[in-house]
Amino acid sequence: MLLFFSVFKAHWVLFIVSPKERSVWILDTISVKANKDKDDYPLSRAIESSFGSGLTWTMVQCKQQDGSWECGFMVIWFMVQFVLKKRFRFPNNVSISFRIYLS
Repeated sequence: MLLFFSVFKAHWVLFIVSPKERSVWILDTISVKANKDKDDYPLSRAIESSFGSGLTWTMVQCKQQDGSWECGFMVIWFMVQFVLKKRFRFPNNVSISFRIYLS
């Protein structure tokens, strides 16, 4: 898991990289509103230079933030959920959706 903080946009994003699967999942809480893809993140170039081209990139359907401050909290929650629940069947259960449940 890699955290990315954009200094210019003051925004946190989570990248989950699986070299074995040759896949990267991006969890961005403002990606839907902004219609983003991997090329919107400078970290994607660093990942490709480290692991080579030919990676499969997925913008994960995740909860989108309502305000301007929730991204850090939500990224931490995504990490906790991944460690506690998602990792056991990873990567089969990441690409469909990744929602926040506060139960």
